Amino acid sequence: MGTLDSLIVPGYTKDILGSDAESEGRRNRLKVFALATARSARKGTITDVEGFAQVAAFAISPFQIMDAASNSGGIFDLGEIYIELYLDDLKSVLIGDGWTNTERNYGKYALPYNSFLDTGFKQQFRDGGNQVQHAMAGIYISNVFGIAGRVFAHWQEDEDADLALYDATFTIGRDLDGHKSNFTKLPNMIRTRLAA
Repeated sequence: MGTLDSLIVPGYTKDILGSDAESEGRRNRLKVFALATARSARKGTITDVEGFAQVAAFAISPFQIMDAASNSGGIFDLGEIYIELYLDDLKSVLIGDGWTNTERNYGKYALPYNSFLDTGFKQQFRDGGNQVQHAMAGIYISNVFGIAGRVFAHWQEDEDADLALYDATFTIGRDLDGHKSNFTKLPNMIRTRLAA
């Protein structure tokens, strides 16, 4: 395998593309936008689920620009790379550095604890907690870790609202892929599948 071949590999290339000044700037801008959006949700001017959709939409724009550039005569389909970076950006901001209680809401780009809650979600998904964080976790786990991640997440969870939300977001995660940049449909999926 040549050097260029090893660069265009989902799961590896994102580590290269996601670790530069551009990525830091992209994630910092996303965090600032997400904080402002969460404040709007706390004031009641938007719901939390709409805030989630708006944050997901804001996070797309850099990848649409990159996608347009890569599709102008390039030989590589970078859609799979873009979706990994996109979901990693959302995870870094909405969840934090990891999955455990000591890692969630921590990290350079992570929002503070309970920045978002559960307003606007369908009733079966509401539990008074940060359902935006749970929804993002379900989407990310399903897309990145597949069936093994879905089974593990279900095994770890014991609240009915969270289990129902995982079921809905696992489907969203499975439906996203980098081909034809269908991940740009995530904000609409959030609004149509999760909102009351």
